[in-house]
Amino acid sequence: MKTKLIGNFIRKSRNEDGNLEITFELTEPIYESYAQTLEKGSYSLIIDSVKRIRTNEQNRLMWHLIKEICSNENASANDLFNEAETFRQITKQFILRAKTICSYTREKLNEVRVICIYRGLEEEGYISDTQFIEYLKYTDKIIDEILKQVVVLGGEQNSSN
Repeated sequence: MKTKLIGNFIRKSRNEDGNLEITFELTEPIYESYAQTLEKGSYSLIIDSVKRIRTNEQNRLMWHLIKEICSNENASANDLFNEAETFRQITKQFILRAKTICSYTREKLNEVRVICIYRGLEEEGYISDTQFIEYLKYTDKIIDEILKQVVVLGGEQNSSN
C-alpha cells in the first residue's frame, strides 16, 4: 500500500551499524493505523516541504460548490469528482500559462484567467452561470496570490493592478 505521511522532522542520528536514522513526529491519528502495518524492510522515502493548506476562503468556495452539486437530486459522487477535477485543470492551466507572462499585472492575469477557465472546461460542455462565477472567484484568489508573490519576490506591480 502506498500512502503519504506528513510529519515534523525531529532529529537525525547514527545507529550502531553507522547508518543514518531520521526521526519524524507524525501527529495525525490516522497515521497510527498505517504505522502498525509496517514491517522491517526497504521503503521508498521522498522528503518534500509541506505545501500550503487551502485558505478558509478557498474552503468556503469549495464547500459552496459541493453544496450546489449535492442539492441536485440526480447528483452523484462522479459529479463531485468531476468538479474537483475541473478546479485542478483550471489551476494547472494557470500555472502553465503564468510562466509565460512577461508582466504580472492584474489586467494580464485576468486575460489569462479566461483562457484557463475555458481550457479547464473544454470537456465539460455547458456550465451554469453560478459555476462560471465561482470559477471567476476561484481564479481571483489565484491572481491575488500571484500578485502578492510578485511583491514578496521584489518584482514590480504597475498601476493596472
